[in-house]
Amino acid sequence: MKKLSFGFKKLRPHTIAVPWFVHNKKTFKIIIFFRILFSLFNIGSMIQSMHKWWDNGKWFTFLTHWTWMTQNSYQIFLIGFSFHLLKKFSDKAFEKCSFRFKNKKVPKKYKVFYLWWSLTFTITCLVTTLFWAMLYKPNETEVYYSSVAAHGVNFLLTCFELSFNRCRLPLTHYIVYFFYASFYMGFTTIYYYSTSKSTIYDILDVSTVSGWLFFGLALVAGFLILFFGKGLVKLRDHFFSDKIKNKDRKKKNSDGVTGDIYLDTRTNNNSRSDNSSSESSESSGSSGSSGSYGRSGGFGCFGCSGCSGGSGGSGNCGCSGCSVGSGCSMGSGCSMGSGCSMGSFGSVGS
Repeated sequence: MKKLSFGFKKLRPHTIAVPWFVHNKKTFKIIIFFRILFSLFNIGSMIQSMHKWWDNGKWFTFLTHWTWMTQNSYQIFLIGFSFHLLKKFSDKAFEKCSFRFKNKKVPKKYKVFYLWWSLTFTITCLVTTLFWAMLYKPNETEVYYSSVAAHGVNFLLTCFELSFNRCRLPLTHYIVYFFYASFYMGFTTIYYYSTSKSTIYDILDVSTVSGWLFFGLALVAGFLILFFGKGLVKLRDHFFSDKIKNKDRKKKNSDGVTGDIYLDTRTNNNSRSDNSSSESSESSGSSGSSGSYGRSGGFGCFGCSGCSGGSGGSGNCGCSGCSVGSGCSMGSGCSMGSGCSMGSFGSVGS
């Protein structure tokens, strides 16, 4: 039976915090600065709401405010995590977008933060949709600043994170939302029977069948939101992230970068692991003999069919400066422009 990975198998240190357009620490610092501003605004709005609607602590009973606190805690963790990445990784890692965990083992704190992101996205979208679609009545409901902040601004912040980060939304993360929703329903039930049958939301009246039916629909809605979010992630990757990745790959190839920058989860040191071992010449050229196919002689010297093994000798098509006894290896002094033309005078394996 295949073991569920909960999306952790492909998780990388930068998946949640580093936007796809960031390729240096300077830009990432600007992103962190704006995250701090947004977080301060959101926290300030929540404090203002608490001051206005405290009502002897009843403020804490509303799902809207649970969601608000969840998102603010996520933003705080995100800022701290961003500083963590800024400290742990080098400029090279940001430039090449090459972030890896050492030994490919994902620390638990990364997993928890990843699950926290999925929960934040799901409940923020759900609460915002429910408020404007069901609870808000244009002719009856008075809209306050805190209502817009709790059911609008925080939703936009979540959408920004989804659009510009590399974060995913695995459907297996639905289990976190399921427990969260069940916990709130349990809290609602306890509140109902401990306060002389007073309800928090009329649509979640635990004494009626319709209240429990609505709870069931909310569970289904959470899964649909994750599914919809997963589709948005694919669109984002198609139009933005994939293009950036392809650009990064081309840049790596042109710069000769083959290794990854790994995050050592046990120390503060970054280490570089080169995935490709050094390649030796496939065949050695003897004095006065033709080279062979590969990095020595033949195609290794842009089409020369072999360079003389003697010091400073030249091949059939004019390659000069071949190493003694090593044929004509790439970069050992042979260049295109010194009389060599691809395939002239040479034959494979001659």
